[in-house]
Amino acid sequence: MDSIEENYKTKSLISAWKTLNEIKAEIKLKESELSTKYDVHANRLKEILVSCSINNDSMINTIVSADNISKELRKLYIRRDEHRIYINNMIDILKLNDKELCIAFLREYLHLNWENVSNKVFLSIRQCQRYYYKYKKKTEEKNGVWTNF
Repeated sequence: MDSIEENYKTKSLISAWKTLNEIKAEIKLKESELSTKYDVHANRLKEILVSCSINNDSMINTIVSADNISKELRKLYIRRDEHRIYINNMIDILKLNDKELCIAFLREYLHLNWENVSNKVFLSIRQCQRYYYKYKKKTEEKNGVWTNF
């Protein structure tokens, strides 16, 4: 794989990861705003928003479904799911094409331990470590310093 394509995949995957984290933070904010506004616990609120119907609380369902914050929340849930799917698809592609980058991403961004990384990419722990350190060395040579992402 040439350097330009690898650089694009790295930036694309990392930017999707950062966007996903921003969406998650925004979801937490909106959920707390909504739960404070209607005095509903966050777990109950999530249940209402996701299932869109709780038989006992038709009044809450009506209020929440008409609220702008809940509409924004539903859109954020969809965006979050889209980004998760994209990241998982990229990981699946990288497993086949660029094991080094895939393993480095799983270790550095998803904070998986070696056993989980090994299970995810279908390699032994030792092979994963070899790919990881090879990627780190390549990154160090490219940037002139040891980077921790």
